[in-house]
Amino acid sequence: MTGTGVSEKIRPADLYKAIVETTGAAHFIIGGGHLLFANPAFETLTGYTQAELDQMGFLTVFAENPRAADSLKAVLDGRGPQCCIETEITTKNSKKKWVAATVAPLQDWPIPAFLGTINDITNYKKREEALSQSELRYKTVFNMAPDMFVIYDTEGVILDQNEGTCEVFGIPRDEAVHKTGMLTTLCEEDKARFPLVREETLKHGEWRGEFRAVRDLGRGREFIDFDSHVKVADLDGEKIVICIARDVTQRKRMEKQIREALREKEALLREIHHRVKNNMQIISSLLRLQLRQAADEKTRAMFRESQNRILSMAMIHEKLYQSEGLHRIDLQDYIRDLAGEVLASFGDLADGVTLKTEVDQIALEMDTAIPCGLIIIELLSNALKYAFPPGRGPGEIFIGLSAEDQGCFGLTVRDDGVGLPADLDIPRLPSLGLRLVSDLARYQLNGTMDIAREKGTRVYVKFQGKEKNSREKG
Repeated sequence: MTGTGVSEKIRPADLYKAIVETTGAAHFIIGGGHLLFANPAFETLTGYTQAELDQMGFLTVFAENPRAADSLKAVLDGRGPQCCIETEITTKNSKKKWVAATVAPLQDWPIPAFLGTINDITNYKKREEALSQSELRYKTVFNMAPDMFVIYDTEGVILDQNEGTCEVFGIPRDEAVHKTGMLTTLCEEDKARFPLVREETLKHGEWRGEFRAVRDLGRGREFIDFDSHVKVADLDGEKIVICIARDVTQRKRMEKQIREALREKEALLREIHHRVKNNMQIISSLLRLQLRQAADEKTRAMFRESQNRILSMAMIHEKLYQSEGLHRIDLQDYIRDLAGEVLASFGDLADGVTLKTEVDQIALEMDTAIPCGLIIIELLSNALKYAFPPGRGPGEIFIGLSAEDQGCFGLTVRDDGVGLPADLDIPRLPSLGLRLVSDLARYQLNGTMDIAREKGTRVYVKFQGKEKNSREKG
């Protein structure tokens, strides 16, 4: 730019004055042991006027840090070059501030003098302290965490690991970081699959699974099982992998012991069911021998009914012994086999009678299955004894079990025989059969029984599973 401009009309002294008096930094000049100049920012920073500072002594502001005051005094006494210090000061109103001060000699002055600059760095120090506290906090969490933390690059080289990892493997941090890789501690099998795991991790950004590592005990090696959760993170454009691992060796040992104990318990329970079934079969055989010696049909019928009741319970234990689980019984096979055995036990009385079953795939606990079996035996026996008198011709008996709403089950035994008398009073019956069915339905199954007499006889029992009953009572 040529010609006369505005800058030519402003004196350099005025420019320097404007800069010094409007800047945010505190400037001062000391000469001859006195504070010759202090800009407004200096007074704003310290709270003292220039006259107050000159009277009390400039270095009084730095009295809280004797080393800082000595460094400044050495420059002012000519015993050293310029100095730069960071220190905390106390202002006139007792407020603490952190400052960065620089003092240097002024050249070509008529008297020895020094120019000083002070910047308020309180906010910077607070941020620095907060960052330091944050770093310390996360470092403490990193090192004190009960789990193992390992940070490594995409090639598997360890970048950092916490104290928990060092303790588990006995490898100090300075020997592991940038010197060893994740493959160092893995067993041979997992070393072979590590490249595939790394590829999956980088592809999806995350991986969960188990690893087995080897720990050197000096006197030998020990295998350790880890449950690992791995994530990929981006750190300033560089991908790093963060692995959090937990030693589950003890847990897996305990799980193995529990599985073995359960297998032993299951074997014992199976043996118990087998022996109970054998004992019941012995009782059934004894009843069969007694049945042969019975003089009349009524006595033989009583022995046969008792034998069938024992059969139903023995068959329950047989089914439990043969089943995969020992808690529930598949009623589909049980009812079909039980009904067939009862039919065979009646011999000639069952001739011409067709048996049909329609049972859903239902599994019930033993305490429910036994009353169901006993009910079926009683109703089936009654039908074979009374529903089809001689000369009536062929007949049919139907047994059904179905799952219904709200956890209920429906058991139906139906025949197309002569039916029951209309005035039949079940609670007053002298015979045990139907009274036993009523009591089993009511007291053992907590259910209800309904009897229909049209076109033969139909008995319907509705009940809930034992587990549901237990919850409602509790």
